[in-house]
Amino acid sequence: MNASNNRIPRKILMTTDNVGGVWAYAIELCGQLCAHGIEVVLAVTGGPFTNGQRTEVAAINRLQARWRPYKLEWMPGCENDIRRTGDWLIELCQEIEPDMVHLNNYAHAALPFGVPVLVTSHSSVCTWYDAVKCCEMPAQYSSYKEWIQTGLNGADIVVAPTRAMLESLRRRYGACWKAAVIYNGRSGFEAGQGSKEEIILSVGRLWDEGKNITVLDRIAGRLPWPVYVAGELASPDGSSRSYSNISEIGMLEPDSVRKWLLRTAIYAAPAKYEPFGLGILEAAMAGCALVLGDIPSLKELWDGCAVFASPDDEEQFEKAIMVLIQDKSRLKQMGQKAMNRAKMYSARAMGTKYMELYSELLNASKQSLEGSLI
Repeated sequence: MNASNNRIPRKILMTTDNVGGVWAYAIELCGQLCAHGIEVVLAVTGGPFTNGQRTEVAAINRLQARWRPYKLEWMPGCENDIRRTGDWLIELCQEIEPDMVHLNNYAHAALPFGVPVLVTSHSSVCTWYDAVKCCEMPAQYSSYKEWIQTGLNGADIVVAPTRAMLESLRRRYGACWKAAVIYNGRSGFEAGQGSKEEIILSVGRLWDEGKNITVLDRIAGRLPWPVYVAGELASPDGSSRSYSNISEIGMLEPDSVRKWLLRTAIYAAPAKYEPFGLGILEAAMAGCALVLGDIPSLKELWDGCAVFASPDDEEQFEKAIMVLIQDKSRLKQMGQKAMNRAKMYSARAMGTKYMELYSELLNASKQSLEGSLI
C-alpha cells in the first residue's frame, strides 16, 4: 500500500460483540491497525468484559473500548436495544469524529454517520438456517431480516471472510451492493517446541447446532483417542447442551487454548455452518492435523491441507479421523500442511487488506465530495 498516494484513516469507530469469534477477530484487527498509528474506538455490546478481554484491550496502544449491556441483533426481544445501540453509536461518532465506521453487524449501517461505512459479515441467521436446518428462518426474525437488507444496502462496502459466505449472502439478499472478500487472520498460536499427544480437540460455541459437536459425541466412544471440547455450553437464550462421551474442559482464555492446541494431534470440526472458523485457523497454526466438515467455506480455505468428511455422516467422519490415527506418517504430514497453509491467513495480511480498503473508501469519499463542490 502506497501511503503517500492514499488517505489512511487517523481514527476508526468499530463495533463488536464479546460473544465468540467476532471479539477475537476485532481485537486482532485493532492490534494491527493501532500498530500503524490508527486510533480505534471499539464499541462493544453484549455481556460484561471478562478479565481476559480487559487484558487484551489494555495491551493495545491507541485502542479505547466502550461497552453497553445491549442485546445483539440476532437475539430474541432485541428491538429496543438495537435502537439504543444505534443512538449510542451516533453519539460516539459525534464525540470522537472518526474518519470512518467499521461495523461488525448489520443493523446500523444505514445510520447517518456522515463518514464511509464498512460492514463485515461474519455470519447471519438466515444463512445459518439454510445450512443447518435447510429451511427458512422463523418469522420471529423478520426484523432481523430487514436489518440485514437495510445494512447491506446502506454500507459503502460489505466484506465477507470467504467467497462462500459472500455467495450465500448474495443468494439471500441480491448483489446490488459493493463487496470484497478479506480472509480473517490470527497471531499468537504459532507452533513452538513440544510434541503432539494422542488427543482430539474441538473448540467453539458448544451450544451452536451449526458446530455439530453431537457428531463427535456419538463417535467418541468408538475412537481409541480421547476427545476434548472447549467452549461455552450455555446459549445466550438460556438453553444449554450436554454431552455424554466427550470431555468438556470449559471456557478457556487464548493462552490456555494455545497450550491445548500445541499438545493436540487432531483438531476435529464437523461443522455444518462455518463462514470462516478462527478456531480451525488457530489449530492449523499450532500444527494440528485437521478433520473438517465438507462444506464450501472450509473447502475454500483448507482444500488439500485437511481431511474432509460429510458433517451429516458420522461413520464417514469417524473413518476420516481413524485414517490419521492409524497412519502416523500421514498424521504428521497433514499437520505440517495445515501449518503451512495457515501462514496465508496471518493477522498482518488481514490488517494490510483492511487498510487498503479503508484507503480506497476514503479516497472515493473525498473524490465524491470534491465532485459535489464543482
